[in-house]
Amino acid sequence: MFASDLDGTLLSPDHTLSPYAKETLKLLTARGIHFVFATGRHHVDVGQIRDNLEIKSYMITSNGARVHDTDGNLVFTHNLDSDIASDLFRRGECEPGHRD
Repeated sequence: MFASDLDGTLLSPDHTLSPYAKETLKLLTARGIHFVFATGRHHVDVGQIRDNLEIKSYMITSNGARVHDTDGNLVFTHNLDSDIASDLFRRGECEPGHRD
């Protein structure tokens, strides 16, 4: 098994996969080595990257809150309780959105 983050690791500064990275990931999976995307990104974003590569891979997304199998099925989720999230927004301790 081989796991990698995306931003600042597998992706180039312009947020794309280099031809070398693409070929390496395809070679790993062709040899039966399980590849895992492990990232803070949303599973839809990671799924698009995986689908563009045309490889089967696991996805650990949302900083570990969601795990999808090689077919994209959700196998684990641990979401923040909606009451806690609402309270944080109400207090102004958290702003909606994403920052790198």
